[in-house]
Amino acid sequence: MRKILPLALVCCLVASCHKDDVKGPANTSAICFNTNFINTGLSSSFLSVFFINGKDGFVGTEDGGIYKTTDSARTWSSLHPPIGLPIRALYFIDENTGFAAGGENVCSGTGCIPGGGFILKTENGGVTWAKIFTPSTKTEINAICFINPANGFCVGGNTVYKTIDGGATWTENNVGNIGGLLMNISFKDNKTGFIVGLFNKLLKTEDGGATWQLNKLNNDVGYYAISSSNGGNYI
Repeated sequence: MRKILPLALVCCLVASCHKDDVKGPANTSAICFNTNFINTGLSSSFLSVFFINGKDGFVGTEDGGIYKTTDSARTWSSLHPPIGLPIRALYFIDENTGFAAGGENVCSGTGCIPGGGFILKTENGGVTWAKIFTPSTKTEINAICFINPANGFCVGGNTVYKTIDGGATWTENNVGNIGGLLMNISFKDNKTGFIVGLFNKLLKTEDGGATWQLNKLNNDVGYYAISSSNGGNYI
């Protein structure tokens, strides 16, 4: 299970490495970070983080909490979402409109029924939240992203969820058992997107998410995150 430090928010600012800092070809040992550890005072384990700008940000916790900061993570206030399940993903389109997703697909004990997944939406900067979608199966949702205010995607299990109306409705596209759960999704433009999953799985779309092609990477590891920037993709 992915967790961010429970008591300290790690603010990893991929600092602009000065040209004099790195010599020769780029490699993993030449990545520069300025890292500040901030004691949030929160006891819950963080599962998701999203910042709208340098000051306003949100974290989602394992016990279903969402917290907001307006002073660059120095102080946090609870937003009390209407859910008691893990908040695994957060995404804000602007300062007011945002989404939270997560859930759980396993539980223990006789007669236990997993809570399944969910998508929440806020239109007032997190003050109030409403559940807008529940998957048809007990699938936890691991990631969410939007190409624009209308078109967005979520992934979890073996399913890609898509909205074309700002989250009012969602369609489910089961990609089948590819041998690894879908963990994160990112789009580089309106048509081209990528999904990473466990056991070195990579899916690609070139038609805005209508179809997905499976690619197997050479590294036999699990991938949890992907981001597209300046024409490149980073896993």
